[in-house]
Amino acid sequence: MKKIIAVCFLLFCGLPVFLATIDLEPYLAPEQPDIAQSDADKPSLLGPGELPGKTDEAGQPEPESAVIPAQTESVGKSQAEDTQQEETLENSTAAAPIDETTTGREQATAASATQMPSSLIELQVERLPEGEYPFSILLESFTEQATAEMAIPYYKKRGLSAHWVKVNLGEAGIQYRLFTGVFATVPEAQRYLNQNKLVGRPIKATHYAARVGVYQDKAQLASTFVKTKNAGVVPYILGTQNGSYHLFVGAFYTFIGAAGQCRDLQDAGLNCEPVKRSTIPPR
Repeated sequence: MKKIIAVCFLLFCGLPVFLATIDLEPYLAPEQPDIAQSDADKPSLLGPGELPGKTDEAGQPEPESAVIPAQTESVGKSQAEDTQQEETLENSTAAAPIDETTTGREQATAASATQMPSSLIELQVERLPEGEYPFSILLESFTEQATAEMAIPYYKKRGLSAHWVKVNLGEAGIQYRLFTGVFATVPEAQRYLNQNKLVGRPIKATHYAARVGVYQDKAQLASTFVKTKNAGVVPYILGTQNGSYHLFVGAFYTFIGAAGQCRDLQDAGLNCEPVKRSTIPPR
């Protein structure tokens, strides 16, 4: 019994000493794959055109600060040059900007104060034989003036000259009628409809208009045309071969409508009379 106790005591005391003399690290390290992946099989993390980092003679990677110092210096120099150029541009005297709003306003004021060039006036003139022109084509009717004004460029792109007319319909309110053309007869207006494919547009008997004046002198015509336009209406000119120019505003079904338009123009300081629309010289 004593021998057994002595053997157990020796084993208990000698085991720690035995374990301390043995390197257990290889047995306790995590498992590694049996076949190591070669450098050629590893996926590259470099972008296109990038170079791997340099290594020293011992095969260890060089510090990042030592990678391509010449290129770093070149980049720094380039950035310094760019900064210098920006400072130079900022400190240089810039050309004075053009105020387009002011320029446009000055041009409009100049046009109002003087006259339109003869070439521009000629573009506004529709030359017709002497006679009455009681028909027009109704393109659209609007309740807002702004909408009527926006529609004019739309029809202009189609080659149609259009003008809006403000009409007071009493209880029905204000309408802005958009017309095109002046015609002596209904068949003439119908041919115009067919040529321009204006499907569904009615031909209206617009016998009356507000006549601002009849002119022989283009300078006087141009000045009055600008003043009339500045009154917030759309004037148009009917000219004849003998050189007379009839300046009109509106196209109305009744004499009363033309008279109402004339009152508004007279309040704006213009001469005006309601008449049957024609190119016949006034007597």
